[in-house]
Amino acid sequence: MIRNITLVFALLFFSLLPLRATHLMGGEITVKELGGNQYEILLTTYRDTGGIPMQQTARFDVSQLNGAFSTSLTTPQDTFLSGSLIQGIPYGVEVYYFRDTVLVPGPGQYRVAWQNCCRNGAILNMTQPLNEAMYLQSVFQVDTAPNSTPVFLAPPITYLPVGVPWQYNALPVDADGDSLVWSLVTPLDQANQPVQGYQLPPADTNNPFSIDPLSGTITYTADTVGNFVASLLVEEYRQGQKIGEIRRDMQMVVISSGNQMPKMANWNQFNTDAQGRAFVQMLSGAQHQFSIKATDADMYDQVHVEAYGTPFHLDTQPASFVIDTQSNKQGMVQGIFQWQPAQSHRRSEPYRVMFRLHDGQFVYDETLLIYVNGSVGLEAARLPESNLSLHPQPAREQFVLETQLSQAGSVALQLVDAQGRIMQHWQPGSQNAGTFRYRAELQAAPGLYFVQLLREGQPVATQRLLVR
Repeated sequence: MIRNITLVFALLFFSLLPLRATHLMGGEITVKELGGNQYEILLTTYRDTGGIPMQQTARFDVSQLNGAFSTSLTTPQDTFLSGSLIQGIPYGVEVYYFRDTVLVPGPGQYRVAWQNCCRNGAILNMTQPLNEAMYLQSVFQVDTAPNSTPVFLAPPITYLPVGVPWQYNALPVDADGDSLVWSLVTPLDQANQPVQGYQLPPADTNNPFSIDPLSGTITYTADTVGNFVASLLVEEYRQGQKIGEIRRDMQMVVISSGNQMPKMANWNQFNTDAQGRAFVQMLSGAQHQFSIKATDADMYDQVHVEAYGTPFHLDTQPASFVIDTQSNKQGMVQGIFQWQPAQSHRRSEPYRVMFRLHDGQFVYDETLLIYVNGSVGLEAARLPESNLSLHPQPAREQFVLETQLSQAGSVALQLVDAQGRIMQHWQPGSQNAGTFRYRAELQAAPGLYFVQLLREGQPVATQRLLVR
């Protein structure tokens, strides 16, 4: 009963927001290549149902960077898809889509931009939110190789409790296989200008608002009730060079509530690396299966779990995640993950699979890193050590490598560019088993590289490193 009363007061509070708010809560722009220098532009926007109606049209401004091409497109809502609510949260957030195509003159980098006024007046981490427009942009490169921008697989989260650790992953992926680097940035106002006076959402000092450079998970313990905005930038790299970027603006509503956050019941079945990230190692050609169990401490809550990630969208031998309805009961749910990776799925970079829990009020994400290495019959001792970490990310003049060595032996490091060329080599020498740390000086031009750890002369782990 207490929880229901809390929720009623929370929803009553939000019903008063139109006195201070407009309607825009976030959005993103993606670009998809259609062939023949023609590209599809998709704007996804998120509307506060307590605000004014969403506009009927959107204007895209398309321009060539360092070029003369410039055009504007005005397109109506995709009325067939627009207007649905984001599921799993009680506070009303609708999704709207605007779609159009543009023909560009030829090779080069192009920017697609959209702006609209105004942001929600209840936002607390901007000095004058009602005077700030929302400006979204994406940059994409046109050349002989196919290229579309990355996309976000997971919808945004808008509703979370104060004083409770919280996790969220937008899960950006790229269909062309380009490398992605993500970071938290200042939201943009009209004319591509950073919002003045913006600050990251206020948080407990022991768990500030931050993003993990490998998993993409945003972690945060809110210490203030209210509305807050964050902006996620995803940069796209090919052969070590940046070829584009997208961003997502999102608004989070922090409330005080007696409702318990849903949690994983068996997450400790996975190994963790030096930074506490959960991971599994899989052999290509072998069938892998594990269960995901989620619980909720509130007796009458119905907990749900969903799965997102690239393995579910592969053309050959995709993964599956099925809810085990026979084992479900009030306050608990179980799902079964299955995947038999093909030889073509082998790679040094992990696949990211995010499991999203929600109980009708709060949402919580857990991200699992899946390393597909080797083949059936390969001894487990020869699988790459996946607890390799590099910091800072990005690096400038040096970086620190940290890992756990399973046995003593000679250790070396090498910096490899996107073409596989060895750019630098370090020889720490013989090391004992256990924690290994090494500080390496960089002599590399800005770009995206890979750091390889060698044991007895053989590469056993690879991690990407962005050099600014």
